[in-house]
Amino acid sequence: MKVSVKLQGMVDRVKGAEPGCSIELSLPEGATAGEVLRQLGELYGEPFPVAGSDSDGSLHGSLRVFVGGELSARPDRTPLQSDASPTDVTIVIMSAVAGGA
Repeated sequence: MKVSVKLQGMVDRVKGAEPGCSIELSLPEGATAGEVLRQLGELYGEPFPVAGSDSDGSLHGSLRVFVGGELSARPDRTPLQSDASPTDVTIVIMSAVAGGA
């Protein structure tokens, strides 16, 4: 299955990725958005953790994943569509928020 990944937000945190470009990945049929994150982790390292998610399966704090325009709160449980055209996955990389008084 072909997956087209677009990175948005703090893309400068991804060494080797060009802002505005699409990253084409090949994944097995039945793959999930979590597998997209793991493959990006193997290719680019931080901010993509190799596991792709925290131990309870929730999304890493600085990442937001959209599959076909829909927000995925649990990427390991979000299947990618399987059809003739590549599935569109958008990953938004957010900066850490500090605050409090």
